[in-house]
Amino acid sequence: MAQVFAGRMTSRDERTSTAGRSRSGADLRVARATAESLQAIIRLADAKAATLLGVAGGMVTMSADMALATQPCPVPAALVFALTALTSAKAGWHLLAVVRPRIDGWPARAGAWDQELAALRRIAVAKNREALRSIPWLVLSGGATGAEIALAIANNLWIS
Repeated sequence: MAQVFAGRMTSRDERTSTAGRSRSGADLRVARATAESLQAIIRLADAKAATLLGVAGGMVTMSADMALATQPCPVPAALVFALTALTSAKAGWHLLAVVRPRIDGWPARAGAWDQELAALRRIAVAKNREALRSIPWLVLSGGATGAEIALAIANNLWIS
């Protein structure tokens, strides 16, 4: 059945490619907008991971500084520092998985919009999942850092 398309009569076969994908401008605009949205989500996950890596590094640094400040009883401070370092390392492992470049599952054929969008979606989901997996470890590391600060304050009050 012929239809009017872009001012001329065309058949359905002329409006679609050999793979069954539509060539209409509206479909390509939707695909492009979807790809840009997914890429923005991926960039946001990368920025989130970089920020959280900085926070984890700051907590380890602060905990090490506080552990060195507790002179009379360094064993509890060293244990709390070890907890902070281990939980930050576990969080860092997940966060480094977020910033690692991913090209697995990318379609071999250029112009396969549906496959490219599916690959971008998989990448965005994987990056955000890893960022979420790091949060409990960061919370535990923050608690250990707080305990380290409390030990240092108690140590300073005990000495003076």
